[in-house]
Amino acid sequence: MNNVVETLATIGTLIVLGAPVVHGVVKYLRSKTKNNNVQLFLGWVDQAVGSLENSDLSGTEKKYKAINYISNRLAANKLVGKFSEQQISAAIEMAVNSLHTSNVESVVQNTSKPEQVGLPTIKNYVNGPVNGGVK
Repeated sequence: MNNVVETLATIGTLIVLGAPVVHGVVKYLRSKTKNNNVQLFLGWVDQAVGSLENSDLSGTEKKYKAINYISNRLAANKLVGKFSEQQISAAIEMAVNSLHTSNVESVVQNTSKPEQVGLPTIKNYVNGPVNGGVK
């Protein structure tokens, strides 16, 4: 009888001491899973917006198609109800704005400064006149 009481006391002590550790592990795994789900969701939003951006559809039709695509992906991955309609809509708007901003930045970066033809530079004076002129 004494042995049973000692065993129960040991088990109880292990449960009390181990509960915070188990709770921490569960909390960590939940947050990691949630973070992974958000990353998946944002990736799907980018895919939907990117694939529909150059289509002939109007803005409203594009958004509807993007919402449809994302909803199907959420359903296929058993994540229905994890993201609200407002979150989906806001993520789509954010992806569209990001896409337009990155397109504008790439156009600005790809435009070169016009060459100033005919104006002298320091190099011209150091190395002599350009195009075979007289030194």
